[in-house]
Amino acid sequence: MVDVVGIGLNAIDYLVGLPRFPVPGEKLRMSAFAREGGGQVATALVALSRWGRRCKYVGNVGDDEHGRLSSLLLSREGVDLAHVRTVPGTSSQFAVILVEEDTGERTIPWDRDPRIRVSPEDLPLDDIRRARALLLDGHDVLPGLSCRGMGGRAAIPTIGAIRAAGASPGRQERGGLMTHDSTPEGAETIRRRIRALLEEGPLTAKEISSAVRRPEKEIANHLEHLKKSLHSDGRRLSQVPAECRGCGFVFRKRERLKAPSRCPICKGEAISDPAFRVQDG
Repeated sequence: MVDVVGIGLNAIDYLVGLPRFPVPGEKLRMSAFAREGGGQVATALVALSRWGRRCKYVGNVGDDEHGRLSSLLLSREGVDLAHVRTVPGTSSQFAVILVEEDTGERTIPWDRDPRIRVSPEDLPLDDIRRARALLLDGHDVLPGLSCRGMGGRAAIPTIGAIRAAGASPGRQERGGLMTHDSTPEGAETIRRRIRALLEEGPLTAKEISSAVRRPEKEIANHLEHLKKSLHSDGRRLSQVPAECRGCGFVFRKRERLKAPSRCPICKGEAISDPAFRVQDG
């Protein structure tokens, strides 16, 4: 028996960090790039699996690289894929997510082959009846409606990960396999873990990301929250400044938590990452 059965989207996201949004026809150097898993239901199941819940994903993937990668990432996280079907001749959902560094604003071109939709006959009804909860999104509507009715008769709690009306498709689907925004409780748990790590000694954002198993792009936000909360305890978040590997310039006066992209002296881009630690006020 599983704790949660999820029916809905899985995807592969290409994250592109930009210093600003490009104008038409412009070539603009990326400041960051990553390929990660996403999709509302798939992301939520990964989070639940990491918290020790037994999860089953019900969905379809294309017989392409994106489909294989999505299945691989879910499998690595311990999600049961016994009812994931590869649909011949189709492509899996993917998105290119353009993120402006300063504002965090995202622009998301995306595509999904309509032939990978889940149909009611794909549903493992016995597994759903035995599950402790059912997780749905607003994309595979017909099977979702079927399960809602069944869930009500069998007293199965049904949770909807539904995109708000008018929001652009994919806007709530960010993932590092997976990287949905945490619930408030989840975010607080992550920040407590980060605080404990930094009380032991300095770590870079990349090292923190590896330790807490969250995407590096999320760490700056957690550090900002931690920086504010430490004041009430008479403590502070200090920074071991980044340093240019070319000329040795040290970014002593930099207050931003993100690593600098270029040295102001030699214009080089080989720069060590800043490290962070928690110290007494």
